[in-house]
Amino acid sequence: MTIPSYFARELSQILTQHGTSLEDLTRQPISIHRMVVRRLRQSLDGTSTSFPTLNPRDLHRVAEHFGLQQDELARLQAAMLTSAIGIKLLDRIPDERVIEVTESVFGILVNALMLTKELSLVIENGVDPMSDVTFEATFASIATAYDQAVLTMHLCYDFGSDTERAANAYQAYYQFRRIMRELRTYPADLRQNEAWHFWHLYAEEGLTDARDFLESMAIEVDDDQTAM
Repeated sequence: MTIPSYFARELSQILTQHGTSLEDLTRQPISIHRMVVRRLRQSLDGTSTSFPTLNPRDLHRVAEHFGLQQDELARLQAAMLTSAIGIKLLDRIPDERVIEVTESVFGILVNALMLTKELSLVIENGVDPMSDVTFEATFASIATAYDQAVLTMHLCYDFGSDTERAANAYQAYYQFRRIMRELRTYPADLRQNEAWHFWHLYAEEGLTDARDFLESMAIEVDDDQTAM
């Protein structure tokens, strides 16, 4: 048993209300990468044990394109926070209790966020493909690490003290660095594959976003490329 994919569920419902679907996100002008959409669909269908979300850049495009309202932004942000909480609880209490707790937490977070005057989910400015089976098997550890890094990055926005937000950004920064380091250990033939380039691009964008966030708070980071 796994906890629900709250983000994919809420995003899918919101898109339906706007007369579209997850699959339509791959089309112009939004152009979310098809691998991102496929992972969201898999988590929604219960065929994934991970908790994929949209990174801040992709989420910004979706929110801007559809003109998402405060209640919709609140649902998406509550979904991401609920997933982060659920992940922390999975190794601590029985699965059944995790589901009960996260469902309750989700409702509480939506209501609390609706009282927030202004939500800011997003940052400003903000080869032959592999088969689905090969993609999932080969990059499973990368996918899990990336999902956790993105959730950590989202926690930097609007929540906690400056110290807590900086700590989350710092953690996300090194999570993205570890992903890029792991990707560089893959064999040369895999590094020519579309899936490898997809993960490398998204990890690099995440690293840049985390670095920029830390620099906006006047915090220096070790940017030694040889350490990655």
